[in-house]
Amino acid sequence: MTGFSGMNWAKKIWDKAKSLTPGKVQLNSLTGKLKSGKDTVLALIIQNKKSLMWGTSACAVVVAVVITGHSYVKANSIEVYRVTVAGEDVGIISDPTIYDTYKVAREQKLAEQFPKVHMELPEREGSSLIQFDAETIFRPELNDDGLLAKLDLKIEPDTIGAELRVDGVRVGYVKDEQTVEAILTTLKEDYSDTKPLPVVALSLDTQSKATPLVASAPNATPESVSVDHVEIVEDIDVILKKIQPQDVLSPEEMLEILRKGNVEPFVYTVLEGDTLSQIAKKLNVSIETIYERNPWIEDDMIKPGDKIDLTQLQPTVNVRTEETVIENEEMAYDTEFITDDTMLAGNKELIQKGQSGLKKMQFHLIKVNGQVINEDLVSEEVIKEPVKEIIKKGTLVIKGEGTGTFAWPIYGPQITSTFGKRWGKMHKGLDMIGNKNIMAADNAVVVAAGTHKDYGNYIKLDHKNGYETVYMHMSKLLVKKGDIVQKGDKIGIMGNTGQSFGTHLHFEIHKNGTPVNPSQYLKKK
Repeated sequence: MTGFSGMNWAKKIWDKAKSLTPGKVQLNSLTGKLKSGKDTVLALIIQNKKSLMWGTSACAVVVAVVITGHSYVKANSIEVYRVTVAGEDVGIISDPTIYDTYKVAREQKLAEQFPKVHMELPEREGSSLIQFDAETIFRPELNDDGLLAKLDLKIEPDTIGAELRVDGVRVGYVKDEQTVEAILTTLKEDYSDTKPLPVVALSLDTQSKATPLVASAPNATPESVSVDHVEIVEDIDVILKKIQPQDVLSPEEMLEILRKGNVEPFVYTVLEGDTLSQIAKKLNVSIETIYERNPWIEDDMIKPGDKIDLTQLQPTVNVRTEETVIENEEMAYDTEFITDDTMLAGNKELIQKGQSGLKKMQFHLIKVNGQVINEDLVSEEVIKEPVKEIIKKGTLVIKGEGTGTFAWPIYGPQITSTFGKRWGKMHKGLDMIGNKNIMAADNAVVVAAGTHKDYGNYIKLDHKNGYETVYMHMSKLLVKKGDIVQKGDKIGIMGNTGQSFGTHLHFEIHKNGTPVNPSQYLKKK
């Protein structure tokens, strides 16, 4: 401390010297001579020379200590980053990029824990939640792992979901954009047997009904079908936003919504005179839909008051496809008849066998959700011309004996139920509606005319050639047993008697006692 005392003494001497203003004089007490201030200061310095030397040395030591201390502090101070979360000081970290590595690792762990949702931590840059501010600290105590552990508690991850919108209306949320793409691809594959094509949004009036088509003939065989284009009808938008984890739908759940949409239940009450075909036509519902949703219907039997479920799905998203179909269609041959008045009516002789032709047709189809809404014939090529069939037939008529050919039993027939199995039971004839007058289908003898609990008022005709015809559910009979009738004679009036649900005619043809399909014996309308 001596050096510092010397400093204080030197300062006092200096201050005393400064108080002597230059130019003024002072009387020497011994000589009586005047001395200038400059001389006095010099005398003081000489008088205190030893003390001044010690003070100067002390000053030099202090300066050296200060310089050395500053260098030491500077050498032991480093730049760190002050971390704040939502304005709260969490601590310091050696390098802010450590947070980037931490973010990736924690998000990966979250993805493993919650695979159905997408979770994110805030970005290091541009985030209003977490801040990194640089500062220089002398010998800081760093614990990066400890700070990251604090961040586990301070930062809650955000759940980011992909909001799927259809024509601007939100449908729901899924995990991410990739999930949306996979869902749309699956929807397209529902109606495509080829490699999926890119989604193309377009406008289409989905309320418009399917137009009647010149449908491919039943005897046409598809040679090739190719899906040329697949597109989503509606506008699809995907918006990424923060959501609650419980709001995220699985891909299966979203697919179900897009495929089925909002189901609007609809139940129809059967009215007097209704048939399934009439209901289907009136309400624009396919017969297949009626059967599928109403398995209780057997043999097309319905009665007034019955409730029929006609609920149809209304998809949220519609898929439009364009297809090229190439078919080989059989061409029917014409038949020429040559009459022979010496041959009994109903007898025939084949003169030339007919042969079907063949033509190749190319169609361009437009479908929505698998239903054809437009069909255009692009090209048609005849591969093989048909060969006409020539038949000689007899015209000699004997009363009561059939000709072997049958006429429709009513004018303007409309088939409401066909021949064949229906819901496990055999329907042995044709059900039809039309003109109420019922006519004999061929020459015959009336072998039965009466009432039956199931048939109602019915007539049975024997055509004397192995064939019989039966007419059921009539309201009135116009012939009796034993009468001889000719083809086209009026024999009764259509009705709704017996086991019947609506006014109609049930018509059967029996060959050697066995019911056969009347459609194979009646001329196509």
